[in-house]
Amino acid sequence: MSNAGRECIGYRVGTVEIDLRRACVRVGGVETALTPLPLKLLTLLCEHAGSVCTRDQIFDAVWPRQEISDDALNKLISRVRELLGSEAPALVTVRKQGLRLDAAVERLLAPPVANVPASAAPPSAAPVAATPVLAVPPRSRPPYVWLAVGLLVLAALLTLVYAPRSGPATSC
Repeated sequence: MSNAGRECIGYRVGTVEIDLRRACVRVGGVETALTPLPLKLLTLLCEHAGSVCTRDQIFDAVWPRQEISDDALNKLISRVRELLGSEAPALVTVRKQGLRLDAAVERLLAPPVANVPASAAPPSAAPVAATPVLAVPPRSRPPYVWLAVGLLVLAALLTLVYAPRSGPATSC
């Protein structure tokens, strides 16, 4: 089957899986959310695996049309190394040149869409991803949110009970 026309949805570098759709990285089954800058840098490095990405290429890909310090790039590279965990040694700094990802990179492609006539398939039928997806429990509100809501309700009730009443002053 041809890969032509199939969307790249992520990359696999050793034990690290980079999910472009969900903006996260999975290392040894542990998922960590990615902010936009590490995601852009990882994508660039995966697309150019084995080749040196110059500092100018990195600046253009990560911070287009912005003047950013070398210190910001160094901090970003450190953050990406942290995210890569055991695969961090694959991220090599080439002195006076740039950065290179020395690892085999596997492109993860979206599942192919079957060529079924529009009249034959119901509109709700969607292809199922071939990539294994980790089960993530549904998000519930953290306990401190409920505590804050409770405190606000308590403050409103106390304001109603103890607020000075306006109106004509009467003496007993």
